[in-house]
Amino acid sequence: MYYFYKEKFQVSVRYILLWNILFCLGLSVYTVLFNLYLNEVYSIRTIGSLVGISYLFYGAFSIVSGMLSDMIGPRRVLLLGIIILSGGIFGSVSAQSMMSLYLFTVVTGVGQALTNVMFVPLLTEHSNSEGRAKLFSIAYGTGNLFMFLGTFRAGASADFFKKYYSLPPVIIFKLVLFSAAAIIFISIIPLLAIKREKIGNKPKGTEATVGQKRKATSPHMWIYGLVKLFEGTGVGLTLPFINLFLLARFALSAGTISFIFSSATLFTVVMIFVNPFITRRVGENRIILMYQAVAIPCLLVLGLSTNMWITVAVIICFRALFYAMMPIQSKILMERIPATSRGLTNSIGFMASTVGIGAAGFASMRIVSHLGEGMGYLSLCILSGTLISVSVGIFFKMSRPKKEKENSVPALVS
Repeated sequence: MYYFYKEKFQVSVRYILLWNILFCLGLSVYTVLFNLYLNEVYSIRTIGSLVGISYLFYGAFSIVSGMLSDMIGPRRVLLLGIIILSGGIFGSVSAQSMMSLYLFTVVTGVGQALTNVMFVPLLTEHSNSEGRAKLFSIAYGTGNLFMFLGTFRAGASADFFKKYYSLPPVIIFKLVLFSAAAIIFISIIPLLAIKREKIGNKPKGTEATVGQKRKATSPHMWIYGLVKLFEGTGVGLTLPFINLFLLARFALSAGTISFIFSSATLFTVVMIFVNPFITRRVGENRIILMYQAVAIPCLLVLGLSTNMWITVAVIICFRALFYAMMPIQSKILMERIPATSRGLTNSIGFMASTVGIGAAGFASMRIVSHLGEGMGYLSLCILSGTLISVSVGIFFKMSRPKKEKENSVPALVS
């Protein structure tokens, strides 16, 4: 955090980073515990359907959020999204019927679309090209650091209430999830302090010509969407259900599962901060292939392993390498797209990814329910690795024609 204060960023950038810290803190608590809460009340098929619906609406409204961003600015879209997301989480945890639970699941998906999609355009808008690489590295690093703290806090809080107050697990999960919704809502305060962006009063040189817009929408925009569709479907078969996988295979407590997730997040922070040094040596495209060459075999080991320590090691390795790769992909994309199309392009990528995760969510838990936990999770890991490999292959083919600059440093953005 010393580096955060040492850098002479604009005041608006500091507020954006502060928002990102609070938002990541609250969202990490929700991410690690919500499935465990649902597991106490509903069947595994219902959980898969809820995850699927949430991500499908997340994907569908990513396009809407991109269009809104281009019209009214990412800051205003974020303000709306935070209100909707925190309300959706609160409502999902308070729901007394299946109908209301599904309704608030939809609201949560919409809220995620209006918040997560806006980070890249907002930070890009308030930064210049010279300092963007370092700024995005700091933004991703601090965000993941507080994801680590939030994930660890989630499990620790659940275990604390269980040990000292002997509360039922459902009540414990509700209390902690309510706190997550509150933190997300409080993150609105730094955004209110940011000066309004003047939509339509853009600096010279930012307007794209008709030819540039056509080039942006074909092929890069849609090929990137295809990359994210394969990637999202592959990831959606496994990552959203890792906590349920650990609970089913090793009967671990919420605190232990949170500790595993927080360790993976901490390793991700380390990988993100070393990304620039590795990239300077091997180049941006090669580092993506290197990360996936290690990460994808981890999925096969995950499906086969019955040893807890090996399983934990490959989960940490896969999550860290996968999420460390994503900011580099974002940088490569943003440098190829005119400023006027970045909001829409980023939204198409998010939409494709989340629709893939949503579709996989519907299928994955049905596969596990049908084949059993052993063969079911192994099948999901094999399918996941295959789809992610296809995604990386398409991305590499798309980016190969562009010559990489020597000594390029990746800007990191979520």
